Amino acid sequence: MPSLPPLRADHVLVGTPDYDATLAWYRRALDAQVEKEGTVPEVPDLRLAYLRVGNFRLEVIGSRESTPGAPRARALPSHLRTAGYAHLCFAVDAVMSALAERGVPAFFPATDFPNVGVRVGFVQDDQGNAIEFSSPMK
Repeated sequence: MPSLPPLRADHVLVGTPDYDATLAWYRRALDAQVEKEGTVPEVPDLRLAYLRVGNFRLEVIGSRESTPGAPRARALPSHLRTAGYAHLCFAVDAVMSALAERGVPAFFPATDFPNVGVRVGFVQDDQGNAIEFSSPMK
């Protein structure tokens, strides 16, 4: 079997029925910068944007006809049992307090997990999607 060329992550798509509100949330909460915006002629009500968040890209797609996707964030034990894609994670140190100062409450406060050597905390975006922030334990 032939080997694949090296793969690298490019972006994660966040779908929303409220494009403007979701774009505003990521810009306010995570300092996201809009790289480009556009439409898809085959889907007239759809708007999309690529956002730069640090060294990562998000694709936000808004449609008034959005259909429910993955279950929204719940209590952490239930959330971690979600089948399929469950959340997005950024590797970063000490961001939870800065997010709280921006009015972004923790869905799960920053907590050390010594058995795996990480400190993680979670927030939710304006649509209830979970976003994890992870760093090595000090």
